[in-house]
Amino acid sequence: MDSIYIPSRGRFRTMSTHKHFQRYGMDKWFYVVEPFDYANYVRALDEEGIPEPERHVLMFDVDTYKEPYHEYRNPKGFMYEDGQGWDPNKTTGPGPARNALIDFARERGESHCWMMDDDILGFGVDAFHFQKGVYARGEERLNIVEVFELYERLLDKYDNLGLAEFEKAGMAHNHGKNSHFSLSKTYTCIRINTAIDIPWRARFNDDVIYSLDYLWHGYVNLSSKIVSYQTPDTQSQAGGMTEAFKQEGDDEELREIAKLKGAPPLEEIEMSKYRGTLAKARVPHNLYPSVAEPVWKYSRPHHEVSYSKIEKDLVLKDGANLDDLVL
Repeated sequence: MDSIYIPSRGRFRTMSTHKHFQRYGMDKWFYVVEPFDYANYVRALDEEGIPEPERHVLMFDVDTYKEPYHEYRNPKGFMYEDGQGWDPNKTTGPGPARNALIDFARERGESHCWMMDDDILGFGVDAFHFQKGVYARGEERLNIVEVFELYERLLDKYDNLGLAEFEKAGMAHNHGKNSHFSLSKTYTCIRINTAIDIPWRARFNDDVIYSLDYLWHGYVNLSSKIVSYQTPDTQSQAGGMTEAFKQEGDDEELREIAKLKGAPPLEEIEMSKYRGTLAKARVPHNLYPSVAEPVWKYSRPHHEVSYSKIEKDLVLKDGANLDDLVL
């Protein structure tokens, strides 16, 4: 299985993603943190009983990756292209850490790597679509490492693949009959081809922009509905981007929520609950106005993207077939 890189900030007490892989002896997972957090993560992993905990925590150079991009002065810097620009007093979002982790993988000579959020609670499988796979082993627990390895074998058969993911459980269970995959976005549990040079570049909703950037460059993104992961609700945990969202916007801007398509009347909206969420929802529209817009969705301000306008079909590599995809 490819290595896993997990950008994280301030969640050393609640980080959970690595546990699902360590359970099956897969120890090529790494938390990517800022220098101020390094000792906290090492200590937390040590207390958990992880051997050589410092091996699993990577510090990235904040000055290099968070400072603004410049072709000559700082080619590794971040491209603040979400309508807000560079502001040292505002959060940069997770994008700089995500760019750094891809460089870590490149430096290690890895052709592909997985990038996952730090708060994955578990993985599940759609039994209807996976009857003859690992789920058919009776009472044996699903070996998620084997599932990832099978998926990687599938992904490596395609010529124009950009990003690939396993879908979040709530979204995966929404798919129609026989819709095993979708060809559009990848948000949280992403396999990245390190040879493709498309950087993360938005402060908020950077995963949406990253997916759209790949599609715009002619690649196809693949999302599996058969295997899924579960995380806590957005902004429900401290750390990460939760506090940064809440620092965005003011009361006047929050009133704009009631104007979104599908929003309830103003008097029915608890404004303080959604501080920062509208700013986040607007970013895809700012960068891709032809396919994205902010709307009221999932009982909150959200983005809506018409991926069908830019979807393409996957193309198998010459001589490749799917006959050997068994565990």
